[in-house]
Amino acid sequence: MHWPVHDKTWLAQQLQRPQDWSRYPLLELLCQLLENLRSSDPVLRDQLSYTWIEQLFTSSALSPEIVDQFIERVLNKEHLFYRIGEKDTDSVFMRAFAVLIIPLAMNWYETHDHLTPERIGTLHQALFTYIRQEQDWRGYISHKGWAHAAAHSADALSALGTSSLIRTEHLVAIVESIGYIAHVDTPLMHAEDDRLAMAAYLIMRTHDKTATGSVIGSWLASLRPDNPGKFVANSNTRHFLRSLYFRWHFDNPCSPWLFPIAEAVKRFDIFRIKSGF
Repeated sequence: MHWPVHDKTWLAQQLQRPQDWSRYPLLELLCQLLENLRSSDPVLRDQLSYTWIEQLFTSSALSPEIVDQFIERVLNKEHLFYRIGEKDTDSVFMRAFAVLIIPLAMNWYETHDHLTPERIGTLHQALFTYIRQEQDWRGYISHKGWAHAAAHSADALSALGTSSLIRTEHLVAIVESIGYIAHVDTPLMHAEDDRLAMAAYLIMRTHDKTATGSVIGSWLASLRPDNPGKFVANSNTRHFLRSLYFRWHFDNPCSPWLFPIAEAVKRFDIFRIKSGF
């Protein structure tokens, strides 16, 4: 069955009324909405299609079978890995918005007690692979709206990293992925530093008093600037660390995390790097 999912007026009308989800084959509907996420029209892509997918994931209408089948589709080469490696093309919209479905899935699985090590393993492996292959880290694109692959990846990493089922080796990969995005050579100038910092903060707070907390301390100690020629990447990481510092400061001015974060900020200080001391 096909609905007029490319009709913005129809989609807007559906979002404004209470839904009787029983009248839809939901997997088919989700898959049709998924295709709209590749659109360069920000209203169709972001405000309408993604919002309707989000509404479905926060309803009680989905089953584990539907979610599993839909996520398998989201993570494939036509969606999360659609034309991966391209830069400055509209293909980024499909990839970046596919990433944003990962936290929806994590929340659904956890809320409905269907999160398993196998499911979280599938999501984290796809996400980590995607982050290392993505080349287009633009934030806001004129006339086309948000791509925001970095911010969306931060949200997905946060959802994975705050899960009670996360294993130590996964946590290592998660915080390293946050650091990797924070050190890309594209200027992160659309609040990506804050989104990455919030992800790190939530993960650190979750694991603060667990045995895996030492993983995060080791990761912070490992952050080092590249040579001064890597100005953009070093600046991105410095801004991320400053944001992380103040996120903790606002939460707890006496937090023991403030010292190792401040030490990391100091290593990225431009005057310190230039003078070599």
